[in-house]
Amino acid sequence: DRMAKEGNVLTVAIQSGDEANVAAYLEAESLSMPTIVDTDGHLAGLFDEIAVPTTFIIDSDGELRFRLLGTPGEWGLRLRLWAARWL
Repeated sequence: DRMAKEGNVLTVAIQSGDEANVAAYLEAESLSMPTIVDTDGHLAGLFDEIAVPTTFIIDSDGELRFRLLGTPGEWGLRLRLWAARWL
């Protein structure tokens, strides 16, 4: 959530229920990051998502730069976000 407040982070919720369920979870966890609810799996299908969670780092040109399976640590995620600007 802290990184989302810094900008350029968007969460896509898949296999997480409908919009009401996701909104309730975000509120219960005091999270305010922008979130798209992918109830039909369309967005996940665009990237051949195979595991939950998966983190995608997409650069400003829309190019996929990194795909991380599992939950990345904050510094690993920050490093990849930084690197995506220079690739």
